[in-house]
Amino acid sequence: MSHIKEIRTKSKYVSKFALRNTYFDEFLKNNTQTTDKLYRNKNQLMENPPVYDIYVTGSDQTWSPNVSGGYELTPMFLDFAVRGAKKAAYAPSLGINSFSNEQERYLKTKLRDYSILSCREVGGATLLSKIIDNEVPAVVDPTLLIKKEEWRSLAHKPMISGKYIFCYFLGDRQYYRDFVQQLSKQTGLPIYYIPVNWREFSDADNLIWNAGPLDFVGLINGAEYICTDSFHGVVFSSNLNKNFYAFVKHSGSESAGDNSRLFDYLHRIGLEARLLSYYNGGLIDIRSIDYSVVNAKFESEREMSYSVINRIIEL
Repeated sequence: MSHIKEIRTKSKYVSKFALRNTYFDEFLKNNTQTTDKLYRNKNQLMENPPVYDIYVTGSDQTWSPNVSGGYELTPMFLDFAVRGAKKAAYAPSLGINSFSNEQERYLKTKLRDYSILSCREVGGATLLSKIIDNEVPAVVDPTLLIKKEEWRSLAHKPMISGKYIFCYFLGDRQYYRDFVQQLSKQTGLPIYYIPVNWREFSDADNLIWNAGPLDFVGLINGAEYICTDSFHGVVFSSNLNKNFYAFVKHSGSESAGDNSRLFDYLHRIGLEARLLSYYNGGLIDIRSIDYSVVNAKFESEREMSYSVINRIIEL
């Protein structure tokens, strides 16, 4: 029954999401350089590949066997690259914390032609190092290569008066929605959402539908508190030195499966205590995060990550 309710709810807000897509299209047009040719499928890539000296697999779960298409998505391993070109990888995510023997053999074959490898998570880098029998560095997410001052200069100022709590939830678990209600009650602050999960869909005044990438950054930057189960929601919150609470999107261990991305990142910067896997009610600790040590970690890891990028450029 809940599945039927989800479908019905989503169908009512299709036009809202279509509006949001225009903001993303505008951002890409103004901030990225793309080829004139649009590739819609793997066959088009293989038949007429773009010609470059270096091809790079980028960030996010590009090497996860669990994403849509799994390891059938061979372009994620740059198999369309022209003969003789160099292949590299900057900050791909595996999205899991273990592989089957078959998956390991597959990866070893696909990564053989890469000149430079790296991974977004420490656990993923360890797995890849074992598979290829060579050290793979763990680098920062590409958004962390840009410092907070530059993100703040780019961010759009929210059209919200006064202080607020900002929420960005991809999953549908109830415990972090209960947490947000208590946080609002405890602080007296209103809650605003960018609605992504159907549980937030309504015509309420606190839902922000017309938000693009820089609106997203601006809403985080302007908030008193951020509550999110999104990896990049957490990354931007920490990079902008905000008070945030992170939540486990899937049931199970914090360090297992897809949850491992958040756990790995927060452990790396010393803020794993901000990741909550349950909430049983009661008062919330609303003390501010001390970012002095975290910012020092960011600087060190940025420097190392830029060294990997420079190695790619010099191939």
